[in-house]
Amino acid sequence: MRAAPSPRRRHGAAEDRRGHPAGAAETARPQRLLREATAPRRALGETEDALARLSDGSFGRCEQCSRPIPAIELLAEPETRYCAECIALSWVALAG
Repeated sequence: MRAAPSPRRRHGAAEDRRGHPAGAAETARPQRLLREATAPRRALGETEDALARLSDGSFGRCEQCSRPIPAIELLAEPETRYCAECIALSWVALAG
């Protein structure tokens, strides 16, 4: 004897309309809004830090290994603090 098929679930208290657990959207939205609200302040801080490094002569040098950061990388992201090699090494270390 076969069991009757279960009725298709409709969105409700247990899930939102996309099938995500209830509450996930309520948690994600404030986090996204906070990131968006603080991004300009963070970018300004990074720019101010780059200007300070320019003033003290350390701009364009990796803070980890002191090697020069290639100009093409500085043109793409002037506030960068690390060379590509040190960034890659930090990702490898994080990956474990």
